[in-house]
Amino acid sequence: MPRAYGADSGALVVDNLAAGGDPNTHRAQRVLWLGMIAIVTISLFVVGGNKALQGIQAGAVAMGLPFMALMLLMMIGFLKALFQEARD
Repeated sequence: MPRAYGADSGALVVDNLAAGGDPNTHRAQRVLWLGMIAIVTISLFVVGGNKALQGIQAGAVAMGLPFMALMLLMMIGFLKALFQEARD
């Protein structure tokens, strides 16, 4: 599998999710997703300009705390599973 960077890796993730987890999708399908991501990004900047960028940045910062809490819960569950596996 070729190495993916930036938007290409985002398109790869979206493509895999849309294909139900199948990692062996056609390259054209990933290009389609990449194009759709590009169209949405360009549309945001054309319509909203710098305000759109500031809104996206504020949303990313606002989602940081709930994401951190979720990751902490996942780490606790993972550690519990490791300790339970070690006991069995």
